[in-house]
Amino acid sequence: MKLRKTKNGRYHLLDTVRGLCIAGMVVYHALFDCVYVFGLFSVSEAAMQAVLVVRDIGCMLFVALAGICEHFGKKQTARSLLLLILGILLSVFSHLFMPQQPVVFGVLSFMGVAGLFAQLVKKLPMPKNPLPIAAILFICFLMTFQAAYGKVGIAPFAIGYFPQSLYANMLTGILGFPPADFVSSDYFPLIPWLFLYFAGYYLWTFLQKREKVRHLFALDCRPLSFIGRYSLWFYLAHQPILFGILYLISLLLRI
Repeated sequence: MKLRKTKNGRYHLLDTVRGLCIAGMVVYHALFDCVYVFGLFSVSEAAMQAVLVVRDIGCMLFVALAGICEHFGKKQTARSLLLLILGILLSVFSHLFMPQQPVVFGVLSFMGVAGLFAQLVKKLPMPKNPLPIAAILFICFLMTFQAAYGKVGIAPFAIGYFPQSLYANMLTGILGFPPADFVSSDYFPLIPWLFLYFAGYYLWTFLQKREKVRHLFALDCRPLSFIGRYSLWFYLAHQPILFGILYLISLLLRI
């Protein structure tokens, strides 16, 4: 990576890390489709668990970055509404064309709702030292990361359990407490991810006041930065393209 002067106040490292997250997501979805959708090859349970850990770390970085980026850009409300609409449309299409692997409240829907919540949070006064708030929110994220499985605590440890009465229906599933028959191939409920989103939001206010830290955000990897700047379009395009390529490969292998 190289240092590159920011243009129009852009922090290139944010684009680079977001691009890295998107690239990792494409690799994960390609592996998932190869193994579980088309059966092109198989992997061991241990290998898949390792892949899932890396996937979760990438998701954490992506959501925290989204919270940071609430400080930049214009027309944030309109963008959030667009993401929410795209998320709903993606859910509808997935139910029609991949009913075994539907998307229910995936990352686009979450980003849309989180962005709308952010417009309300921005009306609150920013504390002089936002770091404790960011730390508390991050701890809340860790402690509720297993909420979908009924557990309180940091994986693989559980220090308690959420009441089963919370896991009632689709609405509680969106909140973070899915019922037993809930299925989603891309699931980002408000709990725990909203905690991490706003942890990123408050963390940036702390970081931007430190000149040495801000200097690091001039680091740039141009190919990844390009992906990061257009992350929405790469996200929307990658699954149809992957699906089409892998479908053709599976047909060729049957000949």
